Amino acid sequence: MGKGEAAALPTTINGTIHSLLDECKKAAESLEKSFGSAREKLPETMASVKLVGREICDLAVDLSNLSQELRKGVQSSMSVVHAADAQLHQLTTSAPQGNQRVTSNRKRAAGEPLLASTVRELRELIAELHSGFGVAVSIAGLLTWASNFVSKRPKNRS
Repeated sequence: MGKGEAAALPTTINGTIHSLLDECKKAAESLEKSFGSAREKLPETMASVKLVGREICDLAVDLSNLSQELRKGVQSSMSVVHAADAQLHQLTTSAPQGNQRVTSNRKRAAGEPLLASTVRELRELIAELHSGFGVAVSIAGLLTWASNFVSKRPKNRS
């Protein structure tokens, strides 16, 4: 190594160290800006996250309440259906033969069997219950259907 090279080596090392220190300073300033921005925005973001969490909790409670109401409505509707079914069963087992023939003639004349129309009406009411028109409307519809069904039945004359 010559004298010129030996004298240039400390200058080169010194220049490299200065460049490295300048890059470290720029990186530190950039990090400081990023941390400052995060420090400013983080509380607002956390408040938003907290608010969204509360809203989700409230929605879950509302959904649970609606589920409870729907379950009660379905149970009530099912009890009406079971009562109507029991009455239908009682009518069919206690009806005399003459009334059964008249009923069967009415079925043919109407074009649709009584059982088929009854099942169709019941399906429509259940579909209304499931479509979200409301438990109260569906229960009222089921009660109206049961009342109409009972009033349409043939009278048992002794």
